[in-house]
Amino acid sequence: MPVEGKKKDTEEFYRELQQSIDKIPKNENIILAGDFHGRIGIQPIPECILTYGEQVTNHNGEALRDCYAFNELIAISFLTIYILCLCR
Repeated sequence: MPVEGKKKDTEEFYRELQQSIDKIPKNENIILAGDFHGRIGIQPIPECILTYGEQVTNHNGEALRDCYAFNELIAISFLTIYILCLCR
């Protein structure tokens, strides 16, 4: 998992995650769960992130938001644990 303040580690984590997602057939659903150490803020991404949550955004949160948007993931948050659901 990425650690805040270590941008290279975060970038490598999401690069490897994307490579793994790319290998999954398009007709399969994906559920990822864990603490991604990301604060995603309240700026909505249609079909991905709603406007609830805290106002703070950090580097890991920005990377997480990019992952949501690129892969059309739906964000579900339970306090600091994010579950990323991909329904294609």
